[in-house]
Amino acid sequence: MGVERASRSALRTPVEDIALVVPEAETTTTTASTEPPTTTTTTVRATAATARPKAKTTTTTAKPARKAPATTTTTKPARTQSGKASWYDAPAGTCAHRTLPMGTIITVTNLANGRKATCRVADRGPHVAGRVIDLAKTSFDDLAPPSAGVIDVRIEW
Repeated sequence: MGVERASRSALRTPVEDIALVVPEAETTTTTASTEPPTTTTTTVRATAATARPKAKTTTTTAKPARKAPATTTTTKPARTQSGKASWYDAPAGTCAHRTLPMGTIITVTNLANGRKATCRVADRGPHVAGRVIDLAKTSFDDLAPPSAGVIDVRIEW
């Protein structure tokens, strides 16, 4: 009996040594039941016994940020009206318009030469057909000589 024990212990090797020696092993499992037998084959890769399984890494890709909307101005778009302008005897920097509220600031542009003048609505008028604004003589002089009488203008408010 002593010989058998010695030969059995000689055949045994530590599990770690086997894991290092055998790079791949196949395991076959057969399940017995009333159904036809099924066979599952699993391939196991052996690594050093002290190796730990690698942690799974997850990569997330950030979506690109939305572009900022185009900047818009906070001022209201200019409202315009075109027509003829004349002058009348009024305080400097004032004008007359039929419908704009009193105190509205208007920029008047001479369409012939591009000159501009600013005035404030302080009166009602003009009371002549075809004219959109009457300017104080000083404001009219900024756009054209008073001898011109009537000029084509564009007003913005």
